Amino acid sequence: MSLLVQEVSLPALGELVRGDWHDQLALEGLPPIKLDVSGDELPCPACGTAAPLVDGACSDCGLRLE
Repeated sequence: MSLLVQEVSLPALGELVRGDWHDQLALEGLPPIKLDVSGDELPCPACGTAAPLVDGACSDCGLRLE
């Protein structure tokens, strides 16, 4: 699946993905992920990994961000 989003809509999409992700974590009985935005890389909106993208996707969970 591909999702096309205008750049101005990325923050809203991030909030939506984080909300769904946190809901799924809660269903599994896991604590929410705390995002660290202090580094050079922005955290993945799904899993919180702050690392360079690999082929346009999060290097940890694989969420396509480009």
